[in-house]
Amino acid sequence: MRAGQLAFITGSKNIDTDWDAFVQGLDGVGLKRYLEINQQAYDRYKSAAK
Repeated sequence: MRAGQLAFITGSKNIDTDWDAFVQGLDGVGLKRYLEINQQAYDRYKSAAK
């Protein structure tokens, strides 16, 4: 678990006021592209397993 996630769980960050900035930070480090690449790899793996 990452520190950012833990801050929301422990309450040191407010989900209502801090969430959008947290998501923007993830987008800023390329999370969307990372997830796209992993999804494509998983889809290829599942197709080959049939």
